[in-house]
Amino acid sequence: QPTKLLFHLRRLGPRARIGLCHLPLTVVLTFAMIAATVASPILLERELVVAGLAGHGMLILAAWLVPWERLPHGAPLLIPVCDLVVIGLLHNGASDILRGLAALAVFPVIWLSVSGMFPWAAAIISFVGPLVIMAASVPLLSGATGAQLTSMFLLPLMLLAVSLAIRSVAGNVAVQQRQLERQDRELRELLNSSIERERLLGTVLDTVDVGIVVV
Repeated sequence: QPTKLLFHLRRLGPRARIGLCHLPLTVVLTFAMIAATVASPILLERELVVAGLAGHGMLILAAWLVPWERLPHGAPLLIPVCDLVVIGLLHNGASDILRGLAALAVFPVIWLSVSGMFPWAAAIISFVGPLVIMAASVPLLSGATGAQLTSMFLLPLMLLAVSLAIRSVAGNVAVQQRQLERQDRELRELLNSSIERERLLGTVLDTVDVGIVVV
């Protein structure tokens, strides 16, 4: 079924594809922020949270409104990269009220990895982005504890593993697709060759029949 989903996504326009790729993060973030705001209304008074929400809103508009078809092929990947910045702002502005916001980085990491473009850059961003998000809330200069350092590196390593796993699966799928396309071409060539031989055989038989009639 994932193959069918990718097929249908490719049939959509660039803006629709990018908007749909951005939608899962928007949905999860919206529900999380609504729940957190109901529990603690003071959350919306924090500058980092307001900046993060404003940034995410701008990214939603950009995903649906920017004419991506006129821009370079890799331009849409700016959206997931900026999503990491937004998640960093929200995590560091609301981590005491809403824990686990940094885990939302899995959505842009998946987007970057599934795109298949710039694989090394995607792997580096998948590690460095979450690491910066986590490090911003750890007192490195004043002496972080072992538990803080462990938690700081745990999420980036997990997301790097996710990125590499997706790249591996995508590579295998691409190889299988190329094999199927090659087999399809070979079958078409055999079919065309068979049709051509059948046509020649028909011509020969028609010639023989005419000769018999003449005799």
